[in-house]
Formats: sequence, C-alpha cells, structure tokens
Amino acid sequence: SNAQLMLSEDGELWASGPSVSPGYIGGQGLDRWVVRDGQCWYKTGDRVSVEAGQFVFQGRMDRMVKRRGYRIEPAEIERVYCDDGKIEEAICISDDSGFALVYKLRRDSDEDLSFEHLMAIGRKGLPEYMLPDRFVCWREAWPMTSNGKLDVACVHRMI
Repeated sequence: SNAQLMLSEDGELWASGPSVSPGYIGGQGLDRWVVRDGQCWYKTGDRVSVEAGQFVFQGRMDRMVKRRGYRIEPAEIERVYCDDGKIEEAICISDDSGFALVYKLRRDSDEDLSFEHLMAIGRKGLPEYMLPDRFVCWREAWPMTSNGKLDVACVHRMI
C-alpha cells in the first residue's frame, strides 16, 4: 500500500513510496534506484504497458524468467555450457514448453553433442531446475538486429 507506480520512457515499471524497500542486505540493488523530480524510484525490471488505465506485465527487461518457483537468469545457463570448451556460443530460450539451449559448436568440431553429454555438462554446474529441456545445434551465423545485437526473437521463431 501507499506505493506509487510509473511507466518509464523505455517501458519499465518504476515504484516509489514508503512500502518500497530501500535495497538489499549488503548494498545489492543500489543501481536499481533513480531520482526523478526529487523522488526516489525503484526500477523493477518489469516491462509493462498501460491498457485501460491498468499496468499489464509484458515480460522482463533483463531476460530473467521464473521456472518451477525459481527466478533464473538465462545467461547463467549459457555460461555453464560455454565454459565446457566444446561450445563456442549459446543462448537459452524459454517458452511454454520449457528451456531450449541453442548452441554453436567450436569451429574445430563437426559432430553434434548427444543429449546425454549436454545434460552432463549442465549437471556439473547447474541445479536440476535450471537444466534445459531440449538442445538445438545452430550451424549458421546468429541473426542480428539492425543495432548489431543477437536477434533472440528470430532465433526463437526458427527453432
């Protein structure tokens, strides 16, 4: 109660007021605060739109997803697989059917990795709830946006 909500220019929900915590123990999250017109606002990381005067959740600004009651940053999953040495690049995509890890093998490798091998890589560095449900070996150049960033939506549509 007593919270004020605002939509930022980039579509992020900001919150302010006495019921909004000033931060996390140990100073974590201080970068999530901004001051506008003398008032402190917390940047929630939630992308929202306004429909009929109501905020409607559209997703996260930072790719974070919730799965089986846990908050997960897909970059953590990608890092574990890329650290293995056989995978050059990876992207973890979440949808209604679960997590898919789309990966590119190192240039000196021709053969796909088996599902069992990929699961073994994941089990070395991830809890069970973060393991991908399926794997896709990507053999082409990643699709890129006009800004030169990986076009995640395009990869998602293509798998």
